[in-house]
Amino acid sequence: MSGLAMDLLLVTASWTHVLLAPYSKVEESFNFHATLRYPRFSNVSRYDHSVFLGAVPWTFIGSIKLAWIATPFVALGALLGLITSKFDFPRTVVFVCTMRLVLASLNAIALIFLQRPVSTRFGRQTSWLFTLPTCSQFHIPFWMGRTLHNMFALIPVNFVFYALYNRAPKSTQAPKRNINIAIALLTFTAVIFRSEVALLLGPLALQLLVQGRTKFANLVKIGLLAGLASIALTIAADSYFWDQWPLWPELYGIYFNVYLGKSSDWGITADRSLVWNRHPPRDSGRYSRSQNLVLAFAPIAFVFALSAPGHKKWRFAIYVVPLANIAAARGARWL
Repeated sequence: MSGLAMDLLLVTASWTHVLLAPYSKVEESFNFHATLRYPRFSNVSRYDHSVFLGAVPWTFIGSIKLAWIATPFVALGALLGLITSKFDFPRTVVFVCTMRLVLASLNAIALIFLQRPVSTRFGRQTSWLFTLPTCSQFHIPFWMGRTLHNMFALIPVNFVFYALYNRAPKSTQAPKRNINIAIALLTFTAVIFRSEVALLLGPLALQLLVQGRTKFANLVKIGLLAGLASIALTIAADSYFWDQWPLWPELYGIYFNVYLGKSSDWGITADRSLVWNRHPPRDSGRYSRSQNLVLAFAPIAFVFALSAPGHKKWRFAIYVVPLANIAAARGARWL
């Protein structure tokens, strides 16, 4: 299977799920409405969140970026008469699908980038053994086009892994520049989109330190620079849209869900459910080689840390599924 064919397969799988299931789940409501409202209304008071308040505020940054990127495609749809008033139901579905297809494409592009170092470092066979399960598993292709903060966060997280594994086939270390980019991107993602990504950043940073790939002072410097810049960005944007100053949505979410313990109001599952019930299928060859153990350390630590709170869902751990699929592909090839 050629590289182009594998790329098209990733895009096609995500698009197919969007077209087969074009309607929204309740979890998508905030970003769904924000993405639809932003290109049409400059008056924030006309946004849905000003009337239908959620339990915690969410960042608008992902929705705004998606709306910007999708604008040319929406304009083309309007020019062709496919998208008109939001009260025209069939054309509204086309508008929604356009937004979803753009988001699905962005996530597919991130996976395509991640696929490149898999092919270079581990071989073409490992690459397609990574691609085929990724496309055939339900959750990743389905959620890639869903307007959730987890799906906005998945894009930079996949680029983080691309940066860490994009090196010469026989090289044992990623370039320092790539490591700095990875730390900065994870910090940015945790600060703005999903704070649980910090549970992945911690083990990964520890692993990089133990392996001698970076220094503690460098981690602190990159983390502070990226963190402060991200905090400034989210406060500036979200304070405006929520009409509260200062507002850092993810910090408020931590306060509400962790400090006040309100996350359990949305349901409680067993501590090990993410590990046993919702973990991608395991095979005997996945952790059979020492390099796979290194590859799996941060994802395993992340999943166990994420299992501590009472409220958890499968999509909270979706960031490490591509790495699990890489490890599975390597194990399958070894078998």
